[in-house]
Amino acid sequence: MELLSTDFDGTLIEINSAGRCSPDLADSLLAFTLRPGIWAVNTGRTLEHLNEGLRRFRAPVTPSFAIVNERYIYRSTPQGWESLEPWNARCHSDHQNLWSQSGQIFQSLQAWCQQAGGVEVVQVEEQLEGVITENENKMEEVVRFLDQLKSRVPDFSYQRNSIYLRFAHRAYDKGSALVHLAGELGIPLADVVAIGDHYNDLPMLNGTSAGRVACVANAVPEIRAAVLAVGGFVAGGHAGKGVSEALAYFQKQHP
Repeated sequence: MELLSTDFDGTLIEINSAGRCSPDLADSLLAFTLRPGIWAVNTGRTLEHLNEGLRRFRAPVTPSFAIVNERYIYRSTPQGWESLEPWNARCHSDHQNLWSQSGQIFQSLQAWCQQAGGVEVVQVEEQLEGVITENENKMEEVVRFLDQLKSRVPDFSYQRNSIYLRFAHRAYDKGSALVHLAGELGIPLADVVAIGDHYNDLPMLNGTSAGRVACVANAVPEIRAAVLAVGGFVAGGHAGKGVSEALAYFQKQHP
């Protein structure tokens, strides 16, 4: 049995596209699940936002698992998504504790954002969730500023994807969630495949969370370098086409 972990935006679908599953990708996902294999979408989207994307995506198969917000794990059931416990409860509790310790970081960041401009601080239910910047250059400024602050709280970290950044506990990311899921399923990491394209995919592509890693051609340079550094596969096609190439490559390597 194999476990496939795919990012969604930029990996399964092109950014700013219609969001449909391409015919070659549809064939590849169907073939993988019939091997049999278990497919998990591993995304920064919320569960609600992922559901919207999957309805538009129209794949021939439904992912068995969803890792959302880069940390929470859900299992697909006939009744809908089921929270994977105790992982999700522990994850939520650890983040609540982290927010209670991070007041100085948040205050400093909010003051900096007001002066810098071009940065929107995102709040969810009166709690700071992350930031959105007007462009990638501004995001680089935010990251440099946060890197100066995060040593104040050892567990404080963040996950970044393009102009979006989410605050996070350093123990939770796409990689640690994937490792936990593989353990729950009894699947060795050597039989885990991970495919992504952007910075927040790095924890599942650096060789510690999956035995076989790949990125699509539109991946950022840092992701391409990380994948190559651990002997992974860099596809020639963008998004869905690249995912299909990667799955075909790994099928030949491990028939």
